[in-house]
Amino acid sequence: MALLITIHLAWLAWKSRPRPAWARPVFVLLGLMFLLAAVGAWSHDPRNATVNLVNLLGGLLLVPISWHIVTVASVGHDAVPRRHRSFPVVMGATVLLAAVMLGAWIGASHSAVDSSVAGQALHWFHRGLALLAFAMLGHAAWRRSPARLAHALLALLAIEMALGLLLVIGDLPLLIAVAHNLTAAMLLAVTWQLSRESGTQGLSPLADDKRLD
Repeated sequence: MALLITIHLAWLAWKSRPRPAWARPVFVLLGLMFLLAAVGAWSHDPRNATVNLVNLLGGLLLVPISWHIVTVASVGHDAVPRRHRSFPVVMGATVLLAAVMLGAWIGASHSAVDSSVAGQALHWFHRGLALLAFAMLGHAAWRRSPARLAHALLALLAIEMALGLLLVIGDLPLLIAVAHNLTAAMLLAVTWQLSRESGTQGLSPLADDKRLD
């Protein structure tokens, strides 16, 4: 169903003149869906770390790209110019993306159950990146309070850290692992939206309301 809706949106964007601002992210989303379908058809081996990594990262990226399409369509124009983006938010988003990619590799390569020195090093590196992203994005969001989007980011950061601890303490339960991945995808979406709104106001319904002096 999601693929059919995306194909329909891509067709509407393709035949529209001029093309709407949400056309490019829709094409990207459709390409990502086709890539995931092709990878799934190419290999069904759950031990193939590369295939698992592509599926995990691709699945995680579906959420922020879809979020971006909705927000761009709601305001009628594309993202804030890069020079207007908040540097702390962009840096925090970069660290978050690195942590997510490393976490995806740990899951894809089954390093989560690897007790070797190399496996433990990957775990600690992932935790270090997660803590750094938590600190950077938490600080950036706190400075923007009481924005609703900043509050959502702080809540998601806290939930993600709690789920990470439960994964370690609970010996990797599947339900917690799925929730951990889903929260990571939502974090990417909210962080991307915050980076768009951090340099200016009123770009979308999620932006802060201007206050009167």
